[in-house]
Amino acid sequence: MTVGPAAVRVNAVLSAFRDNESSDVIDALCYFYVPILDKLHGKPITASLLAKAAKLVYGWNLTESVGHVFVERLAAQGHLVEEKKNGQTVFVAQPSSELAANVESSIQESFDEVTELFREFGLVSGDLIYRQLTREQLGDLLVRFLISLDAYSNNEISASLRAGEIASGERSALQELTNDVSVLSQSETHVCARFVQWLSKEQPELAEKLSLFVAAGLLAELVEDFRKPSALETKSETIFFLDGPMLLGLVGTSGAALQEEARTIVDALKSIGCRVQVFSESCREAERVLRSYLKASPSDRYGRTHTAVLHGEVDRAYVQIVAADIEAAAEKYGVSVRDYSLDAYPNDHKYFDAERNTDVYSFLSWEGSLAREHDAFAVTAIMRMRHGKHKNDPLQNSHVFISSNEKLVRKAREYCLHSQLVRETQCGPVVDTRDLATIAWLRTGFENSEKLPTSHMLAQCERVLRVRKDVIENARQQVAKFTPEKVEQFELLLQDNRAVSYLMDTARGSSASFDPERDQELLDGMLDAAIKVVRDETDAKLSQKDKKIRQLRAENKKRQQETQTEYEARLEEEARKTADVEARLAEMERLRGEDAKRLASVSLRHEIVMQDGIEYANKWIIRYQVLCAAVFAAAGILAAFGVFWDPLSLPPMVDWGSKLVAAIGVVFTVLALLGRPVPGLWQLIERRGEKWYANYCVKKGVPATEVRERLSVGKRRLILADPDMLTSEASSSDGKSV
Repeated sequence: MTVGPAAVRVNAVLSAFRDNESSDVIDALCYFYVPILDKLHGKPITASLLAKAAKLVYGWNLTESVGHVFVERLAAQGHLVEEKKNGQTVFVAQPSSELAANVESSIQESFDEVTELFREFGLVSGDLIYRQLTREQLGDLLVRFLISLDAYSNNEISASLRAGEIASGERSALQELTNDVSVLSQSETHVCARFVQWLSKEQPELAEKLSLFVAAGLLAELVEDFRKPSALETKSETIFFLDGPMLLGLVGTSGAALQEEARTIVDALKSIGCRVQVFSESCREAERVLRSYLKASPSDRYGRTHTAVLHGEVDRAYVQIVAADIEAAAEKYGVSVRDYSLDAYPNDHKYFDAERNTDVYSFLSWEGSLAREHDAFAVTAIMRMRHGKHKNDPLQNSHVFISSNEKLVRKAREYCLHSQLVRETQCGPVVDTRDLATIAWLRTGFENSEKLPTSHMLAQCERVLRVRKDVIENARQQVAKFTPEKVEQFELLLQDNRAVSYLMDTARGSSASFDPERDQELLDGMLDAAIKVVRDETDAKLSQKDKKIRQLRAENKKRQQETQTEYEARLEEEARKTADVEARLAEMERLRGEDAKRLASVSLRHEIVMQDGIEYANKWIIRYQVLCAAVFAAAGILAAFGVFWDPLSLPPMVDWGSKLVAAIGVVFTVLALLGRPVPGLWQLIERRGEKWYANYCVKKGVPATEVRERLSVGKRRLILADPDMLTSEASSSDGKSV
């Protein structure tokens, strides 16, 4: 029988279930009956047989009434054929072709990869029994574990088969199925759970693919409703009460996987308006669990909290803080604490009186008076709070108690049914965590809770792999025959995570005694596992140091490269700047040469103009000198006439001219006697010549300053001063001033 390939079709089932408005849970789960009908082809199929076959193969709890619906659907699809035998109508199983052949290739490829990794997994490759299984058989084993994740053993149906309580026709068919599909043993469950846990850490993307098979199992929880998740509740006012173990999972003392599952469920329920609370009695129950763990000696600790501490997922100090104030921890994670007393609200006692409370306490019949008292309290409180109103759907009831104790869920429902407090189709006072997970995943928004199957899968693996007291006690009995030193060594090893994991893996989760011939191997294996922890930690530290060294070297090399690059960039920048400066200097030199040429040209032009100006001025000076000489000669002649001739006989002009010459002569004589400069004709003509020179040069474009600087006066004429001489005179004058 090939269950694995049929389970691979889950992806197609869920896709059709989401998209097809006419599909319901029954249509989806019909796919999983294909391998069963292939095995039983030609045999009559009844509703009871289908329900029991689902229980045997998948661990699904289906009633006979649901089986009748499956018969109708399978017959409509052609997998069952109606025939007449002995005057009665029976349905005969038919071999069928492959269903849902349109499975995504990526899903099939992922499953093949997971199966290959499973075959190479240490607990499989190192075990002779598992090494003999084919690849297909290993895949079948893994898928059956995932589909029936919460049904670790079907002892109930197996016991019924052995006791002959099942009708002969059904017994032969179920026994035929049992020959090929055996109920998962504790060893198989442990190996599968360990592998799934390892896969989620090493390759989480493949682990998410496995959650599709978990989804199929969750989907089966809706089979009683025959409804599609998208058509279910989007708003609810139900108040859910958590039991102690789920509260501890929510606050994180039971490990990361159980906390993730609890938080996902609580958040999903709150998203549709549900309230999540916890009884103060449940807080006391959780507190007793934690205090029991804290008081126990290290070698006597076990359970979920101890497993989480060993794995390093929770610190023991945090466990102490939670144990000191469990109510504060609950409030921190959004769960309010409800103080409820069975003596309060007398009007509610008629729905579940004190006598029934005592009766249900006796009916539970398991060890531990405190646990029985708490569970009886929870059943009584919920039944009273409902006021006799019970609905089929947990989301339509006013109050529901959530428990991870499957026995409590079953016993509470059996008691209420037996006492006719609820009907067969109605929801009991206590709902299992699996049912709550189904509600959170499917009934609070199919698309918005897709991570629930993964978190539920990992949480269930964590429950399977918890440290069990019976395994430790069996190992302690085996080691007791060794020397006291080795016994003490064993007790110390029980405090190490790897050593305890090796112990649990060796036992494969079974409570059976260890092989007495391998006692020393057991102890040595635990020691090697513990040493491996130290070795791995040392290797990890060395690897971390090597990584840091490599990182520092890389950073140093990078800095050197950056420095070299920056230095080269600066050199290039300096070279570029130098080239720019040299280019500018060359340009300036060129401009300077051009300016010098222009200056020389201008200077030459100015020199020519000034030379022409000198010649022009001297020409006019000579003319004036000649004119003045003639005037003075005439004046002298007139003065001679005045001296030698009678003034009366001279014309008045001559007379006055002689007198003027005489007066000028007297003035010049007095000035000479006084030592004063005697103005002469040359000075007058010089001043006028300078004016002529300046006006001429300025009109020709020569600056007036240069004109004045270059002018020099020689004897009876104007001359141009040498420029070099002017420069030396200016320098000497500056030196004197300094």
